[in-house]
Amino acid sequence: MGNINMIQAALKKGVKKFVLVTSLGCGETKDAIGEKVYSVLKPVLVEKDKAEAALMAQDQMAWTIIRPGGLTNDPASNTGVLTESVQVAGSIGRDDVALLAVKALFSKKADGKVLSAVDSNKLTA
Repeated sequence: MGNINMIQAALKKGVKKFVLVTSLGCGETKDAIGEKVYSVLKPVLVEKDKAEAALMAQDQMAWTIIRPGGLTNDPASNTGVLTESVQVAGSIGRDDVALLAVKALFSKKADGKVLSAVDSNKLTA
């Protein structure tokens, strides 16, 4: 509910664009994380799916959804990438996710897109 509340608050305040960071395993990326991982994370991923659906259903602000792979505490490597592929898997540092989210916020090319985020040096599939 937290992400949905944030989306609703942003709409009330007239925010022009919302970047939502969820997770690989949401939506059509379920297969990217494997069955065992999905079964452990399922309750969280279901809630993240609901937030994604709520964001995509509204038409008052632009949006981008970023689904990072496994998060690490590594310092920014600047090798994080965003892709529309639903099959990509790997890990990425939290700092790199933050950098990608800021780039998406200011990129018209990212509007209305659901993107996976991984470190190009840490791909697993």
